This record gives sequence, C-alpha cells and structure tokens, in this order.
Amino acid sequence: MNLDIALRILFKELNIYFVLKEKSIILSRGVKEQREGSILWLDSIPTELITVRGRVVNSSNVPMPGVTVFSKQIRISTVTDNLGNFILVNISSRATISFSYVGYETISKRATSDFSEVIMSPKVTELKNVEIVSTGYQELVREKVTGSVVKIGNELFNRQVGSNVLDRIFNVTSGLLTDPLSNGSKKSFFIRG
Repeated sequence: MNLDIALRILFKELNIYFVLKEKSIILSRGVKEQREGSILWLDSIPTELITVRGRVVNSSNVPMPGVTVFSKQIRISTVTDNLGNFILVNISSRATISFSYVGYETISKRATSDFSEVIMSPKVTELKNVEIVSTGYQELVREKVTGSVVKIGNELFNRQVGSNVLDRIFNVTSGLLTDPLSNGSKKSFFIRG
C-alpha cells in the first residue's frame, strides 16, 4: 500500500486534508485544496466546527464530576467540573462524543452544540468469588499462597472419631502430623510448613 492511500484511509473520518510534497506531508483542516498539481482528497462537504457543551448527571439526576468527555476522531477530551458541566471547543459537527466514568456504561452521541443533560447509567458487573486464606499472620488469596492450604470443614472434621478436638483432626490433613509414640495428655503434633 502506498503512502497516499494509507493517508486517505487514516484521515477519512477526521476531515483532514493533506499534500505530499517531496519528503513532507502537509496537513490542514477544512476545505479541499490543490497545490502544485496535487489534488487533495477527502469529503467534498467540509464540516462545521462547533462548541459542544452540556451537563452529565447520573440516573438520580445528581451531577457527576470527573466524567471523561472525548472524541476519538479528533483526539480531544475534557473532564466534567464539580457541577457535571463540560465544554469542548472546535469539534466537527459530524464527530461522535463519548462519555466515560468508572462503574458506568460508556455513552456515545453525535456532536451537537447543546447536549443539555447526559444521563449515565451504572454498569452492572458480577465479581468472581475470591477465597481468602488466613495464615494467622496475614490473609492471602488462595492462588497466591505458595504452600499447602487445607480448610477443615464439617465433612473432614467428622471423618475421625475421638473424645476431643485434637483426636479428631490428627492425621486428617497432610500438613498436621501426630507422634504415634506420644500418649495421654501430652500428645505431640507437628504442623508442616
């Protein structure tokens, strides 16, 4: 693909015109031009540049400060103020304006000079279950623990029969070992790890 075709594809939606002159590319906005026998391309209808203003609120009609307001086509953006107001200057009337905020659905609308109010809706997402393992010193996510972790639940606890708790958990898990030679009230056990 030659440079002329690549530039035509790149600038097609941006209302930007170009001239290839020796090893330089001259870019301009607006009306189609002709220089030194090179006819510039793009749309035959130039777009009007407008000032876009409006206010962003949530579904409860509360102003939303910090919402990112941007246009991908012309790579311009701003952030709403404390009252949810925004202004974008010199925007093509054919541009698409997008509104983005963490935890809310991104909205895209055609540029107009007055948006009045843009209402943003919360994005509903479901979090995966995260199991926390307590080592006694800190709490870790099971996937990040480098050693062996066993949770003794009812099923595992009731596998052994015994007169006390220690008798019931001995030799149930691989990390808890007993000394078979110890007896009476002085049973010894080892926790591996």
